[in-house]
Amino acid sequence: MKEKDGLPSDLNIEETTEEDTSSRKVTNYNTEELTELLKQIQSEYQIGYTFMYPKFVEWNRRQKILNNQIRAKDKIGSTLMFTIHQTILAAMYSDRINVKFAPRTDGDQEQADRWSMLAKYDYAQMDKPELDYDWIYDTLAYSYGLVLVYEWDADTKTPVPITIDPTTFIRDPEAISITGKKNGEGKMRFGGRWIYLTRYQIQEYIDSGVFDGISSVEECKKGSNDTIIEENSRLRKQNMGYQAYNTQSEPLQGANGLYKFLQWFTVTESGELCMVYCAGSDINKIAGFKKLTDSKGKTLKYFPIALRKIHPQSGQWDGYSIFDATEDKQRAVAILENVMLDLAKFTVYSRYVFDNTRIKNKAELEKHEFNQFIPVTGNTAGVIAEIPKAHISSDVSFTMTTLTDEAQRATATSEIQQGVQAAQNRSATENAQVAASVASRYGLNAKVFSWSEKQFWILWRDLYKKHFKGAQKKIVRLTGDTGMTFREITKDDLTMQEDPDVIIESMAVSDAETRSKLQAYSNMYTSTANDTTVDKRNILEKIAQYSDFTEEERNALFPKSFDEYEAEEENRMLNNGDIVNIQEDDDDYTHLRVHAKANANPQTEAHRTAHIQALYAKKRNPQAQVNSVAPQPEQAQVGGAQTPPVVDYSQPSTLQTA
Repeated sequence: MKEKDGLPSDLNIEETTEEDTSSRKVTNYNTEELTELLKQIQSEYQIGYTFMYPKFVEWNRRQKILNNQIRAKDKIGSTLMFTIHQTILAAMYSDRINVKFAPRTDGDQEQADRWSMLAKYDYAQMDKPELDYDWIYDTLAYSYGLVLVYEWDADTKTPVPITIDPTTFIRDPEAISITGKKNGEGKMRFGGRWIYLTRYQIQEYIDSGVFDGISSVEECKKGSNDTIIEENSRLRKQNMGYQAYNTQSEPLQGANGLYKFLQWFTVTESGELCMVYCAGSDINKIAGFKKLTDSKGKTLKYFPIALRKIHPQSGQWDGYSIFDATEDKQRAVAILENVMLDLAKFTVYSRYVFDNTRIKNKAELEKHEFNQFIPVTGNTAGVIAEIPKAHISSDVSFTMTTLTDEAQRATATSEIQQGVQAAQNRSATENAQVAASVASRYGLNAKVFSWSEKQFWILWRDLYKKHFKGAQKKIVRLTGDTGMTFREITKDDLTMQEDPDVIIESMAVSDAETRSKLQAYSNMYTSTANDTTVDKRNILEKIAQYSDFTEEERNALFPKSFDEYEAEEENRMLNNGDIVNIQEDDDDYTHLRVHAKANANPQTEAHRTAHIQALYAKKRNPQAQVNSVAPQPEQAQVGGAQTPPVVDYSQPSTLQTA
């Protein structure tokens, strides 16, 4: 099956050859069990829709405030919401969240490294930069953002995540998140959205088996119900200056006509998670049904949706959005700005009174609102007298400043953070303190964002486990200091004893920690410059590591010695439980440092102890010719206690094996 970009689809069905669809059977979803499920969906939809309706109305109103292109042309709109939203969006988007995988058991490090390599490659393959922008935008605007991580592209062998518009997503009123608490309390029981498909897209879904409950497009009726979701869609376009278009009352004819389907996530009576497609606005026919299972065929613990929040409130689904913090202030600022504009116009175009007994051409005087002349009866002390001009009160400016400052404090978006020179001159120290405080506030947001990023990559990992078959291969392109290289990855390369842990770190937070460690190692190198017992090379390697040199660049600057290569090979043998002898010319300090990375097992402990005994012997007998220093197999019984090798120093020419 070839998946369709950006369209919800069931990707458990995977095709590698041409399929004959002429004899495809239509699944009968009129069974008693599924009829009851359909009634359940109808009930859930009504409850969820009623619950979300006020939010949908409010979100549309805020979108109009944010960008109202149909406002009166002689009025101006405030950009307070836009400025703060974009400032935080820029900060959070530029702070890319890095992901890597860590093994849970011995011997899985190479596989974990391949998972990390694959994630780095798929970042571009999945169009993750564009997805992140939309995801962060929604989160800041509506307090949460949603990404469906369920689709799989069988051609590129890559997951296809898509964002879900929060303003169209109907959810469980009692849910606090998709996954709920650790014990499952408060997880989402049901939720979904309306999607729109053309005739040929519906036929593709039928041919691929996604819509296995219908046999043709003719069974799909264009619904006539018009919900707040369609209304919001029209009003958004209208707010941006377009002519509102109603897909229900003015349907497009032909192949590009849109048909309405409900994509719904729910739980069956038996406790199994499923995804159901219902045809038409009446939700009276199941077009497709799929149980949501993992790679072992077990039902998922939660729906494959990653939920991201901003300023989350404990025990609540919603957070506190940027629009929540700024909408009322923008409204007030816009009113004051228009008042100030009118006052400024009156300053330029004054109004006058005149003696109507002495000036006859009244029409000429009265034809403009600004620069207006008003006839009066009586002496005007010079035929025409200017009415005193109104001036902008300092109270107005103070009020606008107060409103703007309050919005900036609530969201940690000072003028400097917005890229604007501060109106008030501050010292460098004060500016540094402000920047540090902003970084702390934004760092909190980044850490909260890492929760959803971790959930995203867990779902991504699970898709590979389910859909990446044993016989398949994927070529991964890597770009490094040595140029472009290509690696082949198979199912075996990703198979581990236990699923790897997903480690997420914010680039900004990571950079702060890196700078701290870089400073510490730099100071250490300076303070130990004359100490011959300190491993200067190791310190320099750490300085290069925290100076953002890649591993390839570090290896080029500090080529591994023979002892390092030998010790790494010995580590692989020790990890397999082999007994490894030490050699007479080993650099024991180097070997001990490298063996610290080996698995903690009896063989490793015995081998390290042998190196330590060799150091003792070489210190006591500098001229000794070492024939053999090696722990014997009986000294490293797996699971038993080991006795450190004993060296006979009474024989300086030979170090006896313990």
